[in-house]
Amino acid sequence: MRRFSKLLATSVGTTDFLKQEQREAILDAMHYCMLVDGRPVIAEEDLIEEWTARLRWEGSVSLKDYVLESVAKARRARNEPEFHRAYVRDISVRLADATTRQRALRLCEKIVAADGRTLPVEMALVDELTRENRYDPAA
Repeated sequence: MRRFSKLLATSVGTTDFLKQEQREAILDAMHYCMLVDGRPVIAEEDLIEEWTARLRWEGSVSLKDYVLESVAKARRARNEPEFHRAYVRDISVRLADATTRQRALRLCEKIVAADGRTLPVEMALVDELTRENRYDPAA
């Protein structure tokens, strides 16, 4: 199975101006958007791999291990409503600022549109991420 093969073999290295926590949150959001319909496709994987290849990974775990954890969490969130709510909130908190939130939402929209069809479950997740990530300058 080809799933994540490029990503797992990629060593990243360009400057991306994100904090590690933000990189991880964006990656989590993208994986969740890819897996929420239960049918990941190569076009979605390719978008994630392209974005990830430009990261400067500085995590306490390797990118390969983080991807595996992220995918596992996305699958769990898809199947457990309580975990889903907590996971979406956690992603939103880790995005931290308006620019990063907007970037994450644009990437998520690209993921759900990558296979040429957008299912209601995909739009519901993007809508929920959008609501959770509304930027409040007074906060």
